[in-house]
Parts: sequence; C-alpha cells; structure tokens
Amino acid sequence: MMGWSADRLGPAKVVLLGLLTLLAAVLLTGFGAANMTMVTVGLVLLGLGWSAATIAGATLLVSSLEPDQAVPAQGFSDATMSLAGALGSALAGPAMGWADYSGISAVVGVVVVAAGIWVGRVGLEPTTKGL
Repeated sequence: MMGWSADRLGPAKVVLLGLLTLLAAVLLTGFGAANMTMVTVGLVLLGLGWSAATIAGATLLVSSLEPDQAVPAQGFSDATMSLAGALGSALAGPAMGWADYSGISAVVGVVVVAAGIWVGRVGLEPTTKGL
C-alpha cells in the first residue's frame, strides 16, 4: 500500500503524510495514555506512519543515487534502522518505567515536529545523483 502510494503521489508527499500520521499517533498515545482504545489506535497509526515514511524514504534514497551505489546505501540504511530497533527494544522497558506513554509520546512528538521542519527547509526531492 505504501509503495503504491509513493508511486502515485510521489515519495516526498508520502514521507510528509507519514510524519503527519506519526504526529497523530503520538497525540493519541500521549493524551490518551489512560484510555486503551486511544493507545491502540495510536499504535496502529504509529505503524502506518512508520511504514509510509520508511518505504517512501527508501524510494527517495535509491532514486538519489547511481545504480551501483543504491544497493550498498539501502543495505546500510536497513542495517542502521535494524540497529536502532534493537537499541529501542532494549531501552523500551526502562523508558516506559521512566516516562510512560505520555512522556515517550512527548519526546517522539518533538522529534517528528523537528523532522517536519527539517523537511520543510531542505525538501525531499532528490536533486543530485551520486551523493
């Protein structure tokens, strides 16, 4: 679904839609931390927003490189994302104990807003081959 959306709408728009979906997710989990339905909907939106940003971001990465650079760059990107996931898994329990959904949502919300500001300033359309 996200690949199709990136092809139809353009990957930059899908990244931005993913960021907006992530922002909705953190608002729901942050303000609705005591409501299981709001947390559940927020977590579903988290998955959709992550998927949109990741798939469209990978499309932008590969399209900005020469073909011989694309596979190693995508591999490095995937390995970095996997490492971040492993670290996040290791830190999830202590983070929930320290900050609960509300605190984690606030931190992630700041990161999502910062990413949106950065995207607005720098843009996302690939302009140079062979970075």
